Amino acid sequence: MGTRALLTAKDGPVVTLTIDRPDAGNAINLELAAALRDAARDAIADPGCAALVIAANGRVFCSGGDLASIAGAADVRGHLRELALTLHAAMALLRESRLVVVAAVTGAAAGAGFALARNADLVVAGESARFLAAYAAVGLTPDTGLSYLLPRVVGAHRATELALLGRTLDARTAREWGIVNEVVQDSAVTERAGELARTVASGPRPAVAETKRLLREGATGSGDGFRGQLDEEARVIAETAMSDDARQRIQAFLAARRR
Repeated sequence: MGTRALLTAKDGPVVTLTIDRPDAGNAINLELAAALRDAARDAIADPGCAALVIAANGRVFCSGGDLASIAGAADVRGHLRELALTLHAAMALLRESRLVVVAAVTGAAAGAGFALARNADLVVAGESARFLAAYAAVGLTPDTGLSYLLPRVVGAHRATELALLGRTLDARTAREWGIVNEVVQDSAVTERAGELARTVASGPRPAVAETKRLLREGATGSGDGFRGQLDEEARVIAETAMSDDARQRIQAFLAARRR
């Protein structure tokens, strides 16, 4: 299922979105951005979906925005703004949702492709994966949240190095810098990403969703400071303890310990 630019498949509680523009380096045009936004909405609205994998066909994960479509637009400014806002809507939906998002990256993740991976909660990279900001090389500025997310992971100096000096990170270095969770052989990337998604999906869903939110707020400082975060943690842990899932898991843990 999906559009010509994005394939959608569901396997139990896991939805996989596969970018399918290999002849264009999986570059993001308006059709693909809209497809990502709509697929995100559909997955979030599906009560049976708990995790989402973003993968790509071909040798490149995503080469960024589709420069050919941008340059060929009658109104470049209007077209690029619409493209950015559509893609941003997709990323905001996923980051603010209960779904855990896993990116499966092989080949280059450049520009908006880098940002697409950075927006995921977990990133599995193949040995061939390369991460680069790439904006400055074509006279553009970061989008898709990269200027917000990257400094919070690698620090201001490294983020500036990546954004302005054009440094490319290989998969191993990206893992050392905290951009990637695991590095595996290219042939195993999508399978491993699916395994992580299924592991998360099999967990306690209310607790997973709230944990994702707490971590996001803690990382971005969007809460009410440290004491505010403590208060929110106290509220949430008390609420999740009342769920049937938590009660069953606690009782199972206690029963196993008594054996």
